[in-house]
Amino acid sequence: MKLRAVVLLLVSALSVRAAERLTLAEAARRAVARSPTLRAAEAQVDEARRAGSAVRATNYPSLHAGSAFTRGDGPVYAFASLLDQRNFTAANFDIGTLNDPGYVTNFKSYLQVGLPIFAGYDIQNGSRMADLGLSQAESGEAGARQEVRLAVFEAAMQWIQARALSDRLTERLRASGEEIQSAERLRAKGLVLGSDFFAAEAVLAGLEAWKAQTAKMAEAGRDSLAVLLGQDPSEFDIVGTLSAQGPALPSATELQRLAGTHRADVRAADLAAQRGALAVSQEKAAFLPRVDAMAKAETNTEDFSSNPSNRLVMVRAEWALGDPAYGARKETALAASRAGDQRRAALEERVRLEILQSLRRYEGISDALPSLERTVDLAEKSLNLFRPLYREGRQSILDVLRAEESLARAESLRLEALAQLHLQRARTLAAAGVLDEGALAALSAALEKPQ
Repeated sequence: MKLRAVVLLLVSALSVRAAERLTLAEAARRAVARSPTLRAAEAQVDEARRAGSAVRATNYPSLHAGSAFTRGDGPVYAFASLLDQRNFTAANFDIGTLNDPGYVTNFKSYLQVGLPIFAGYDIQNGSRMADLGLSQAESGEAGARQEVRLAVFEAAMQWIQARALSDRLTERLRASGEEIQSAERLRAKGLVLGSDFFAAEAVLAGLEAWKAQTAKMAEAGRDSLAVLLGQDPSEFDIVGTLSAQGPALPSATELQRLAGTHRADVRAADLAAQRGALAVSQEKAAFLPRVDAMAKAETNTEDFSSNPSNRLVMVRAEWALGDPAYGARKETALAASRAGDQRRAALEERVRLEILQSLRRYEGISDALPSLERTVDLAEKSLNLFRPLYREGRQSILDVLRAEESLARAESLRLEALAQLHLQRARTLAAAGVLDEGALAALSAALEKPQ
């Protein structure tokens, strides 16, 4: 049995050493590198880029080739086919032959080149639309990266906070358990009231339940991070200690300015509004002519014994002078443009509120931290005073356990505030759209510093 216990301890130690210790910044980099959400966003960028290339390619000449086999006895078809084949003779002018020419076979082949000269700005507008679509896709990709970073940060903070609280509760349970054992011996001698003893045990049971819940919260944070990293939870550990240290945040005015240029959804809304205005411009140009040029070479033959060719060059212009749907389309584009402008304004207002809410929460927690630190100190002093008084018989075991519980709750509030301080810092930067790799590295460095 002793040998087995030693082997189990060695295996456990090896498994602990095998767990890779990651900083929060490194975990975020890995999550971004394998995120399916980000891969989808990158594919959308590639799609938008290729769509733009397709639109711009319509400026270049197009080349078409074709072949056709026909056989018929229609007078017009026969007359034209014989002319194209250079097989028309004087005998074909006979009235009977004209009316009943008999079956004529024709093999037609052609090569055609087309070139748009002026498309009523459709190509130019289409190219600008594609560029705006590409910018929107790139903004979406940047937003996806930030969302992954924030998700990693939130999962890691849940794990770090719950792990720290679990350590504090373990210490409180150890000390409380020792006091309960001492009280049980005294109760057997009649020196401790049963009512106080059982009430103290109830406090201890509450601490044990709290510890069990905290352990599951730590597991939830760890497991969420494992999903984001695409790894087994046993393969890694996060380096992090909660403290009040961390990078300073910009002012609310500066954050709102940054959001206008860096936040992905704000940029996307602005680009959508630009696309709406471009759509209006495109509809207004509907009455402009569409001009194109075409050159075509064609051969016609009956049996390939000869293969005469025809050539055609054409410049064509078309005007849409009587489009009954034009007015409705233009008004639809105008309404869509106005809606885009209002959506952008509404989003900008919502972003301002989000920044202010996150920033004020951060400031409130920062202001409350000194009081919470003092609460922990006072609760610890109270517990240290209760213990000797209890041993002297001047305080009950229930008072001691309540003091243990008060210290645990004070420590829990302090840890919650510290975790929220880091979270609100990250959420404020995310609200401004600047939770980039550099910002996350600074946040991670603050967690890596010892208390």
